[in-house]
Amino acid sequence: MLYQRYGLDYYTTDPDKLLDDPAIDLVYIASNHNSHTEYAVRALENGKAVHIEKPHVVTESQLRLLCSTMRRTGGEVRLGFNRPRSPLGRMIKDRLDAQTGTAMLSWPVSRAPLPPDHWYYKPEEGGRVVGNMCHYTDFIYQMAPAEKRFPIVIQPTKFDRPDENVAVTFLFGDGSIGVITFSTKGEPFEGDKERFSAHRNDCLIAMDDFHRLVIEVGSRKRVIAPFHRDHGHDANMTENYEMVRPRNASANPGSDVSDIWETGLLLLKTKEALDKGEVVTIERGFDESCLAQA
Repeated sequence: MLYQRYGLDYYTTDPDKLLDDPAIDLVYIASNHNSHTEYAVRALENGKAVHIEKPHVVTESQLRLLCSTMRRTGGEVRLGFNRPRSPLGRMIKDRLDAQTGTAMLSWPVSRAPLPPDHWYYKPEEGGRVVGNMCHYTDFIYQMAPAEKRFPIVIQPTKFDRPDENVAVTFLFGDGSIGVITFSTKGEPFEGDKERFSAHRNDCLIAMDDFHRLVIEVGSRKRVIAPFHRDHGHDANMTENYEMVRPRNASANPGSDVSDIWETGLLLLKTKEALDKGEVVTIERGFDESCLAQA
């Protein structure tokens, strides 16, 4: 068993035993989606750092509860949105940040279909927009300049079902445009596929499924082709452990409450727009008044 292989003290199916154990400093939450906030709040109240697998919330009330608990306890949280932490993701952001002006961002995604009775589709679990598409709403959010993201106008397009085979457009405060398409039409032979492209000023970027990245700036062209596809899982996990190391120059603290709030609200408002078939606008970023209803 894994706990024997890694020399762990014990294993358990009782979450209370883990959440109440004073010897545990970091809790990794990868349960069903609707339970993420409940476990994270319990862990924070018990003085633990928390990694929450995506999505961190499935409702706005959960989002307020999580953020207000972070404020009250001073606890540290990181999220399972790993793509910005990948080597190629970091390169993309660095190159875009070095440019000026508005950006055009496009991310077509092909994912395998799920059976109709899959637990993702239970109303309380948030569906595939919250459970899967959240990776891509987060990445596009991270690519927009922090000081110019808001307001964000979310324009939905729906196809044969509200939770799959959808397209959505984001208009950011600086005029940048992001487009995500999420398709489950058939099952890709090599599994899930993701492609990202961006254009800002004289910089053109094309990333093919984390296997190949092409960056063109003016007459200069660079091609990066890693031997292994890397979505950023390893980097994200390493940074989680740094949350509980003694504070020093190499320590990596948790995310700001503003990042937790804004990424959560964006994914929830994206689902709302797609469910209703209506434009939804997020007028502003995080401030303390956002937690008033917690």
